[in-house]
Amino acid sequence: CQADQGEMLDLSAVSKDSCTYINQEEVKGADSLWGLLWSTRLFFPPEFRSLPEVDFLVEVMISCNNDSSLLCAPLSPLIECIKKGAGFFAFVPVVQSRGEVTVNEDGGPIVSGGYYTDHGGHDLYTAVEALKRSLRIVGSGMFDDMMQKRSPLSCPAQVLNGLLDLFLIAARRLPLPSTYALTPQSPQEPFYQFVQSTRDKVLNSSSSSSSTSSSAAEAEWQGEGSPVFQWLREKAQLASELPPLPARVRDLACQHHIPLAGPWCNGDAQPKDKAQMEHAKQFAIFPPLPVDLFDDKALATFAKAHGTSIWHWTGSAPMGTVVDSQFRVKGIDGLNICDASVFPQMSRMNVQADYMMAGRYAAMMRQQEGGDAEHPD
Repeated sequence: CQADQGEMLDLSAVSKDSCTYINQEEVKGADSLWGLLWSTRLFFPPEFRSLPEVDFLVEVMISCNNDSSLLCAPLSPLIECIKKGAGFFAFVPVVQSRGEVTVNEDGGPIVSGGYYTDHGGHDLYTAVEALKRSLRIVGSGMFDDMMQKRSPLSCPAQVLNGLLDLFLIAARRLPLPSTYALTPQSPQEPFYQFVQSTRDKVLNSSSSSSSTSSSAAEAEWQGEGSPVFQWLREKAQLASELPPLPARVRDLACQHHIPLAGPWCNGDAQPKDKAQMEHAKQFAIFPPLPVDLFDDKALATFAKAHGTSIWHWTGSAPMGTVVDSQFRVKGIDGLNICDASVFPQMSRMNVQADYMMAGRYAAMMRQQEGGDAEHPD
């Protein structure tokens, strides 16, 4: 992005079609992705994360992590699949939406992020552009030898179908299939009992906490009728579908006038960015992508359904309004705040670095005020 000649580039400016800032990171290796997915429940859309069905699935998967016993053997393919994954993250660096913090009747905080609520739609626009950029990276050709191809046997399909199986086992009181009810010593029996006891544990926990929950429906088990089950089934079907023909196969079909080439034989080459996004469809991606990657409305719906906060809330006690330049709360002697809340605007980098630097800076100021030169750290 360049400013006009003689002008300073405004780094706080709203992104435009020709100049959009996007931060991207990736996570992979060891248990990093596994821990992130299950501890934060990123695997599921935000609206489902407090449901007992998700509590159940998370409890089962975490219980069997690093457990090589025969009890967890049926889940080992799912666990290994997830640990082989790599995650791409894209951030909206100049957030325009604003949330709010209030308190409940007991004085506890109520935080509303207010995501995608800015009037100009800047945040959602940037999220869609970030999604496109991630897809272009995947489809750039640099990862073709590393990434698993999309197929009914791909890891996303295995994991989604495996989670559906857990639902079916948890929904019944007899081992599956029902003929095993006549043979209690069947090898499947311990695993079925483990799954069903985990379900009971989650339900008991949910019912005991439902009195303090803001929504009684959150503690109600719906099983196969739950939105979680329906979502898993829909995504499993998408993940199991074969990818479209690679571009080079279509080109060969067009060259020899083979009917399977379809509508692509128009003699016009795709722009590089669209070709990369089309190529990304070849790979096993979770969550499964929308069918039409060039439909911005579909991508926006995808971003809103699967996008998530990383919980770096900022600005509830901004400097200049609530605290002064030395982190002292205005009007209250002896009270200081030095955390994410004092930043009136988020930086473009990972905000944790700024918060750590601010803490260090505040400590140095207090040290100078106290005259303690013997302990600079």
